[in-house]
Amino acid sequence: MKKLFGTVMVMTLIYSCTKDGTDQVWESLVSKKGESGKITVCHKQGNGNYHSITISRNALAAHKAHGDIIPDEDGDGFTKKNPCGVGKEDDCNDNDPSIYPGAKEVCGNGKDDNCDGTVDELCLGVVKICNQTWMVSNLDVTTYRDGTVIPQISDEVSWSNANYGAWCYYALNTSNGIIYGKLYNWYAVNGDSNGDGVKDKELAPQGWHIPSDAEWNTLAQCLGGANQAGGALKQTGTLRWASPNTGATNSSGFTALPGGSRSLDGSFSFNNIGQWGFWWSSTPASATTATIRYLSYSSALLGTNNDDMNFGFSVRLVKD
Repeated sequence: MKKLFGTVMVMTLIYSCTKDGTDQVWESLVSKKGESGKITVCHKQGNGNYHSITISRNALAAHKAHGDIIPDEDGDGFTKKNPCGVGKEDDCNDNDPSIYPGAKEVCGNGKDDNCDGTVDELCLGVVKICNQTWMVSNLDVTTYRDGTVIPQISDEVSWSNANYGAWCYYALNTSNGIIYGKLYNWYAVNGDSNGDGVKDKELAPQGWHIPSDAEWNTLAQCLGGANQAGGALKQTGTLRWASPNTGATNSSGFTALPGGSRSLDGSFSFNNIGQWGFWWSSTPASATTATIRYLSYSSALLGTNNDDMNFGFSVRLVKD
């Protein structure tokens, strides 16, 4: 429980009740110093204006009995609403005490910890390219938006047979994940968590989504067309990209990296890290394939292809 107004202990609850059929009480409970057994409530008058009044704590039950209770469910000292300004309000999730205005944003948990309307904005770099806002790193989460765990699949047979969302590190090496993010199959991208062919989850955190092929095309056209857009998207130099890293300027700030793939090369093996980067779109091409975008160390092209939904590719997110 947080302390507000110095030594004033907050039990922030909001209630409404009817008095003589005209008034409502919206209540933010604050134990007033020096007045044992008294509480301050936010009272709505018949004219719609609010003001604070002090009542006996014994009268609280009667006010509650009138219903319309909007409590501080998680006890973090913040309510959803408090028109009198007693206590603190604007809690965007009153069922989680770690979420409230001004809380520290926790990286990668898919939550709007500080209630500013954006998920992980202080942790994940973003770049605005024309009228789109993109993350500047590949996705690296292990759960769907609602917290459901996405299984990690290591062996090739299980990966090839999976018809549900899954992820892995390139070459099963966590150090690759730190640099390039995770590789996901398209079932994870499409939010099919149980293999029944129905989208039941969202992979992207709140406020973001997997780009469609049309949105990738908008990005390409914004950067002068697909034949040269790759250069504007790729990180410069040869620290991550193999030489010659043709055309790379990163003028867009997208900072694309060559995370490679898990694809069919006799088996579902790992290929092309350092040379190629592959990113899913949300657009299916057939019953078993979906559209992707790719970049190469030897070209400035932002290419497109339709690939097997069981392949493992990187994911970039675009803002809603």
